[in-house]
Amino acid sequence: FIDEIDSIARSRTASRSYHQQTLNELLTQMDGFTTNRNVIVIGATNTAVNELDTALMRPGRFDKTIEVPLPDSYGRREIVEYYLEKTKHRPNINLDTLARSTVGMTGAEIENCVNQAAIHAVRRGREMVVMEDLDFGIDRQRMGVELTKRDVHEEDRRITAYHEAGHALVSHLLGTELNRVHKITIIPRGAAGGYTSFIPSSDVELMPSYQIIKHIKTAFGGRVAEEIILGLDNVTAGASGDLEQATNLARHMVTTQGMSNLGTLIYDPQHLGEDTMEKVDMEILSILQDCRSAVREMLNEPHNKHALDRIAQALLKHETISGDEMASLLEGREIERDDEGIRFTSPVPSVESHGEGEKVPLPNPTPATSQQSTHRSEGL
Repeated sequence: FIDEIDSIARSRTASRSYHQQTLNELLTQMDGFTTNRNVIVIGATNTAVNELDTALMRPGRFDKTIEVPLPDSYGRREIVEYYLEKTKHRPNINLDTLARSTVGMTGAEIENCVNQAAIHAVRRGREMVVMEDLDFGIDRQRMGVELTKRDVHEEDRRITAYHEAGHALVSHLLGTELNRVHKITIIPRGAAGGYTSFIPSSDVELMPSYQIIKHIKTAFGGRVAEEIILGLDNVTAGASGDLEQATNLARHMVTTQGMSNLGTLIYDPQHLGEDTMEKVDMEILSILQDCRSAVREMLNEPHNKHALDRIAQALLKHETISGDEMASLLEGREIERDDEGIRFTSPVPSVESHGEGEKVPLPNPTPATSQQSTHRSEGL
């Protein structure tokens, strides 16, 4: 078994002389002058197979290629269960939730999540790992170290709270069936001042265009919330990652997916003239502007503004709230926590609008139908 075989078996056209000598010796040893049927040679690589030398891949040498993809939901569930068996943990651990929370992770990354959870449990003085610890481990793996001791200005906390509330509320209002809000936090991790995490309902490989549009709108939720609260002239640079994600999704729709008014032609930027490239850019801009306008109209509605305030104020108070807690806030209940977990108080009354004194209901999700979008998020 030869691991990382690409280190010695890349195409000889771009190799140095000593590299070619090593590869030639490997080919000779695999063939020899006599056949030895008792030896099977296996190589492993993370490199694309077409980057390996063609002589190595011919029949009689490495003539079978077996792709090992990232684990699916069932595989991730088994991996989590395997590593949890080596750790003392509460019996009520939800393996299905953990499997959905670790989309895109390798087995080694999932192992690290469980290890980080065990360390977190010890630091909290617990004898067993609970769901909170595993949630911490997943965040640590995805987002980096929690910067709890960073001195954050109160106005920055407020802006971050409204920004993340915008993402979560837009996703809730759109009724994105593929992803539900899992957690919202304004605690900095890595380079992020805060983040909103989602749990997919299943592993989806083929995403329809209306779902991609929903993801673009969700990405715009944070920036538009800043515009509404701070004004257009006072928005911050915190939305750069969101704008990049939205732009990339719109670009894929136009250039590689045939989901735009430019038709079903694949547009390769390396082979486009200036006029065609300008048309592509204008179509991308049109999709982004339509999505941003729709989100702005959505969040400017009085009852949605009120919901945005409730979520942001809860984040400023608790720093982290779950998706279920957010849903309860939108139902008119307050979050109250004790040592035993989370409980909700009795419903609060409806809120009077600032204009005509009419009752303003709290928002409900819009039914998710393909007619919602005319033109959309790690699945494309």
